[in-house]
Amino acid sequence: MGVHHTLPSAGGVHDCPHGALTARVLGPVCEYNVPAAPERYARIAQALGVAEASTEVHEAALAGVEEVYRLTEDVGIPTLEELGFSTDEIPMLAQIAFEDPQTQGNPREVDADGYVEIYRNAFARGA
Repeated sequence: MGVHHTLPSAGGVHDCPHGALTARVLGPVCEYNVPAAPERYARIAQALGVAEASTEVHEAALAGVEEVYRLTEDVGIPTLEELGFSTDEIPMLAQIAFEDPQTQGNPREVDADGYVEIYRNAFARGA
């Protein structure tokens, strides 16, 4: 499962498309998980053509995350604000995600503060 499956539970807060919400938080979730699984995100970077096999793992992982963010913008995924969310809701959204038990398999342990970080990045990177 993992964090990216849990965050869309926030979709119950506002009537918004599940896929759009999932896509909007994908970059922030990847960014959060890089410290625990840089090799995974380095492979994503290689698959997306933004890193070579010889690129240092952490550098490649960050390039992969940036490409996910870029793709989110390029395909026109609505921002969280456009989906009806506001930054004032971050504590509530983080708590909803934290209480959802579907984070098994996430590469990095995530607590309520981790969800706050993910949502802050989702709002900041979508502005």
